Amino acid sequence: MALSTMATAGLVPVSQAAHADSGGPVTKFDYSVTGDATHETITIDARASIPGSSPIGSYSASFNGTVFTSDKPVFSETFPVSADPADTKGQQVLDVTATGTDGRVGTQDERMYTLGAVIQPKAGLTVSADPNTPGGILADPTASAPAVGTRDGLSMSFITTYIIDWGDGSTQWAENAPVTSAVPHIYAKSGTYPVQLTVETGTLQQATITQSITVTVPATPIPPPPPSTTGPTPPAGTVGAATVTRLGGGDRYATARIVSQTQWKDGAAGGVVIARGDAAPDALAGVPLAAHTRGPLLLTDPKALDTATAAEVKRVLGADKSKPVYILGGAAAVSPDVETQLKSLGYQVYRIGGATRFDTALRIAKDGLGSPANVVVATGTDFADALAAGPYATTEHAAVVLSDGPGMDPATAAYVKSRSGITAVGGAAVRAVRSGAPGKSFTDLHGGDRYATAVAVADAMTAGGHAPAGLGIASGTVFPDALTGGAYAADAGVPLLLTDPKGLPDTVRLLLAALHRQLAAVQIFGGSLAVSDAVDAQVVKAVGGHAA
Repeated sequence: MALSTMATAGLVPVSQAAHADSGGPVTKFDYSVTGDATHETITIDARASIPGSSPIGSYSASFNGTVFTSDKPVFSETFPVSADPADTKGQQVLDVTATGTDGRVGTQDERMYTLGAVIQPKAGLTVSADPNTPGGILADPTASAPAVGTRDGLSMSFITTYIIDWGDGSTQWAENAPVTSAVPHIYAKSGTYPVQLTVETGTLQQATITQSITVTVPATPIPPPPPSTTGPTPPAGTVGAATVTRLGGGDRYATARIVSQTQWKDGAAGGVVIARGDAAPDALAGVPLAAHTRGPLLLTDPKALDTATAAEVKRVLGADKSKPVYILGGAAAVSPDVETQLKSLGYQVYRIGGATRFDTALRIAKDGLGSPANVVVATGTDFADALAAGPYATTEHAAVVLSDGPGMDPATAAYVKSRSGITAVGGAAVRAVRSGAPGKSFTDLHGGDRYATAVAVADAMTAGGHAPAGLGIASGTVFPDALTGGAYAADAGVPLLLTDPKGLPDTVRLLLAALHRQLAAVQIFGGSLAVSDAVDAQVVKAVGGHAA
């Protein structure tokens, strides 16, 4: 074994060890650490050989909770080094494994450095009225943090996530690419709104800035109501009159626990899926995985697992320590500290995460679900269509994969083309399938907006003689309750509808009225700040039911 090291400010190389199976590969493993007081990178080069003629079949490297694989003769990658203060305690671990084509394995375990720097990003935000759009504004976010390393010839930036909270209950995010132009938004009502930008580095350091803007939305004449297009309201007490129940807590994490406690008895879940609660990308395709494990989807702060959520994991899984807990996203999404806390509970913990949300969705489809024959495609640039699609995908024995708006990356397109059954949910996904899988037949489920698209998905679930006795409703403007409620709906085999937080859309009201005779229960996911009491009352009226 040859080992070369280069250490700079804040990094201290320490001891190293190697081992190999009998007759396995002999691994030559080099690394270098470069950096300064504000950022560091590590470059790993691995070359292996097997006595005799057997070639190397593959490499796998695990570093700071992220796994990279390669089937090339030489493994070479550059990683950003975590500089979170919690990571400065003790030594970081790198594992590189070389596997021969005959199955023999050699592993190089390196314990190489401690850290002394903390990377802090900077955020800037300018908001202004959009002169061309009534009620519209333009938000121009800026962020800075050291750029570190390259991977596959591309520069890696430490800014990994931009999240804009528009102050009206809706959010927008971008990841793994800089935001280089102003982001538009349209408000429904006049008022003063705090617009908050949060930027996050790959090591979970955050910076936040808020700017307020006053918006005036021109009044528009209210047209007379159309003649009875939404159908009559069913009388209360008719056959199938539903009980409407709100499942909501003080915040998104508490709501997730309440949803879990309502659907799964003590020890009844086959597994648990864990996702970060402050950003949706890695969790968008997670509902079918939760259904596959026959368990809930719970939320965590990306840096630490709170005691109440840890207790819920233990309650719902019970004493059987062979049950799995899946973490969605790499170490930059859900920190290694959370993984350590979950492992301390004694269950089998697995992390499914890719370089992007699209890659994570593919890994869930392949590694978590075993590449089922059917696939559902939804856009990954927003959350609504993907979360409405989750329960439907479960009934179709399908995985959910993500398009990049109206397009698909090559890996996702190849996966979709290889499936025998394809469904596109939402207009963007329909365009993506047409362009990314030309000539393939597929089912088109989309509506004029996110609410109508969710109705189209629910219609598909209730077709063909399937008559669910319940359904779920969640906010269509923020993701957390639709995510955790989607896992509930998938387990129960019922559709998930979306609503405007302040008023039930007509398309949703029409479907509720049409289904009222078969509905015994409707669950509204989220507290009254997520879905207003007015919507609750409208749902009760639409189904001719009563509040719990």
